[in-house]
Amino acid sequence: MQARLSAVQHALIVLLVAAIAVAVLARPAPFNGRLRRALAELEQFAAQFDRAQVEGSLLEYARAQGRRPLSELASATTGKRVPKLTAASGGVEPLASIQVASLADVKHFAAAGSSLPIGSAELAALGPALAWRLARTADPEEPATLASVELRAASDVTSADLELEPQVAALRLEQLTASAAVSDATKKLEVAEQLLEQRRKWKLPWKVISKSDEARKAAKAALEEQRRSLRDVETRYESAVKRAERPHTIVSIPPIPEYGVAHVVVQQAGQARAYDLPAKLAVRSVPVPSLGGGELREVEVAGLWPEVQHKTATEAIASVRAHFNWHYRYVELAGLKLGGMTLLQIVPCVLPLLLYFVLVRMRAVARTYNPFGTRVTAALPRVGFGGRLLDGLVLIGLPLTAAGCAAASLLLVGQVPALPVIAAVACLLLGGYAFVELGELQNLMQDVVRSHSHPPEEPVHEV
Repeated sequence: MQARLSAVQHALIVLLVAAIAVAVLARPAPFNGRLRRALAELEQFAAQFDRAQVEGSLLEYARAQGRRPLSELASATTGKRVPKLTAASGGVEPLASIQVASLADVKHFAAAGSSLPIGSAELAALGPALAWRLARTADPEEPATLASVELRAASDVTSADLELEPQVAALRLEQLTASAAVSDATKKLEVAEQLLEQRRKWKLPWKVISKSDEARKAAKAALEEQRRSLRDVETRYESAVKRAERPHTIVSIPPIPEYGVAHVVVQQAGQARAYDLPAKLAVRSVPVPSLGGGELREVEVAGLWPEVQHKTATEAIASVRAHFNWHYRYVELAGLKLGGMTLLQIVPCVLPLLLYFVLVRMRAVARTYNPFGTRVTAALPRVGFGGRLLDGLVLIGLPLTAAGCAAASLLLVGQVPALPVIAAVACLLLGGYAFVELGELQNLMQDVVRSHSHPPEEPVHEV
């Protein structure tokens, strides 16, 4: 009997150790709940977020607020020897750029009142710059069509380039004036030479011929002066044109620079010509629609925002997963994935088995006890933990708590704790039954001790 009672006590100790171990390993981690909500928020956002589509729609919305018709530039492009210019359908898009790469970008465009900077050019101010270029390269008698205008950011355009444009236009007019003066002086020289030749043929008096010769010499001198003026103007004009038509370095945005280039395409007689006009860009912010689902409040509640704000949604998901404890992780063993959630489901099921094992041990003692044949040769071992309260804690409280810890931990990681709940119910029933059986066993042990103790000696009466 002593051996069976020792086996019961050993089983109770194993149950105590196992319940404590399960409770410690499966103790709930509240941060797992916050992490799980943050992870669910990020996964939901990543599933519905299409970066290309979002950036394209926001850009289109912003550009629509700064789009200008091509006719503004066409109507402002006029002047001498400038072909008649008509505008094609379409408009001029402002410069704009957007990048919704990191979660910080997402949060910015998810906030109410989000905006996007755009850079627009005053098309009417570009008319003179296009006019002198067309007068220089296009047929003034052939109508032309303004096909497209594209604003581009350039790193080497300055205010000096804009100041040069009216200077080139003025030099072009000065050249036209000088060229007309040369033509006029040439005609006057031709008239003077013809008059001198006629008077010589007519053999007029020498005084008349001398005056005609002086007039011819004066006309020739005037022509030479006009030619020198024309050459000077042409030299300055070509130098200014060379500086104005120098290629510019196109750069990407953001940021939108103060100056840029208007890339203009003009079609005439089936031929397309491209011109780069320096332009001053007016930068302003325009409102854009808020990006839904990008508030990421659960990420902030979990305290992860400083860590993930500069990451993409995919990178942030991986970062959040790394913060979970073993309850939400897994390892691969022989090609099979063994996860913490699986262990949390299975491990609590050990506790009802141990309680059943304790019951089997106690029933074995009760079945083998015979009040008439059982001999007790030594003191009986202690069974239990020194009090009914402690016995109830070991048999009912600890197993139920351990199973509850596993169930709570599974709920924190978003899993249904089916097996831990079943184990908790089983622990409650088996633990209560074992608690009753242990009380009966302890009473039985007291009866055995009393029945096998030496009775007190009877007193001797004197006669």
